[in-house]
Amino acid sequence: MNFLQNLKYTFYRPISFPIQLIMKMRRQLSDWGVSTTFDTPLPSIVVGNLSTGGTGKTPTTAWLIEALLKRNLSPLLITRGYRGKLESKKSFFKKEDLVSPSEVGDEPAMLKSRFTNKLGMFVGKDRVGVLQKFFRIGLGDVLIFDDGWQYLKLKKTMGILLFDATLPVSNLKVFPSGDLRESLEGANDASAFVLTKANLTSIEQVEELRQFLLRKFPHTPQFVAQYKLSTITNAKGKVLSKGEEVLAFCGLANNESFYQQLKLYGHTIGHYGDYPDHYRFPKSVVNSLVELAQKKNYQLVCTEKDWVKLQGRMTDDCYVAKMEVDFGNQTQELKNLIFKKLGRM
Repeated sequence: MNFLQNLKYTFYRPISFPIQLIMKMRRQLSDWGVSTTFDTPLPSIVVGNLSTGGTGKTPTTAWLIEALLKRNLSPLLITRGYRGKLESKKSFFKKEDLVSPSEVGDEPAMLKSRFTNKLGMFVGKDRVGVLQKFFRIGLGDVLIFDDGWQYLKLKKTMGILLFDATLPVSNLKVFPSGDLRESLEGANDASAFVLTKANLTSIEQVEELRQFLLRKFPHTPQFVAQYKLSTITNAKGKVLSKGEEVLAFCGLANNESFYQQLKLYGHTIGHYGDYPDHYRFPKSVVNSLVELAQKKNYQLVCTEKDWVKLQGRMTDDCYVAKMEVDFGNQTQELKNLIFKKLGRM
C-alpha cells in the first residue's frame, strides 16, 4: 500500500467502520436465525459481488442461464428491478412475455431480450413477497438471483461471488476506504469465486488477487474469467468491420472496461460518450450523438445493456456490442460444480 492509499484508508476508516459493522451484524443475525430467512421453493444460485462497481455480473448471469438451458433446465430470474417502475411492486413475467427497461430496469430487460421465450422473471424489491405471491410448481427448475449477495432473507443453494481482477488488492476495504460494500467476511459462504476481467489487467495482478483470496479462503474454488466482446452488429445484421473509427458511448458502472474491449477488438475510438450507470439517454443526447457521428464519419457503438433503452429511438445503423465471459479450460470444472450443487450430477 502506497502513502496516498494508506492516508485514504486512515482518513476514511472511521466512516467505513460503522458500514462494516452494520453489514456484519445483519449477517450474524441471519446466521443465528434471529432474523427471518426463507427457504427457496427451488434450488437457487446467487450471482453477486462485494464491491460497489461493475464486476461483470450480468455477463456472468447470462453465461449461467445459457449453461442451464443447455442442460435442459428451465431458469427463473429473480431481480429487484433496480430503477424500474415495478421495483416497489411484485410482478412475474412468463417466458414469452416482453418487458421494457422502464418497467424492470436495463439489465433484467437485456437478459429477457437475449433469452426470448426461455426465461421467466420475478421482479420486485421484496423478493420474498414476489416468490410467495407468484411461484407455482412447474414454472421452472432453478432460481437465479441477480445481484443478490446482500439480500439475506432468502437461503441460497449456491453462491457465485465475483471479484474484479482490475481492482488492486489494496482496494478490498469497505467503502469509502476502499471499493467494498461490506467486509471480506461476506465471502465466507461463497461456493465459488470468479475473478472477472482477467484479460483487462496484468497476469501479475490477477495472480496477486488469486493468492490473496487463497490465503483467506483456502477451501473456496476460484475461476478466472475473461471479459470479451463476442459480436458487434447493428439492427440490420451488419457486422462492424475491424479497424473502423467509432464513437463509443455507454452508461455502465465501469465504462472503461467497454472501451478497453473495443480497442482490443481493433477499433480506434474517435469520441467517448461517457455516461453514468443506468443512464436513460434523453432525446437531446441521442440526437447529439447521431449528429456528431455523421459529422466526423464515426460508427456509433454502444453496449447491449444500453441498446435495450435506445431501441426505437436510435438509428438502426448504431452497432451493438455483445459482451460475454469466457472461463477457458475451467469451463467444464465450473459447470460440474454448479450441477453438483444443484443435485444434477
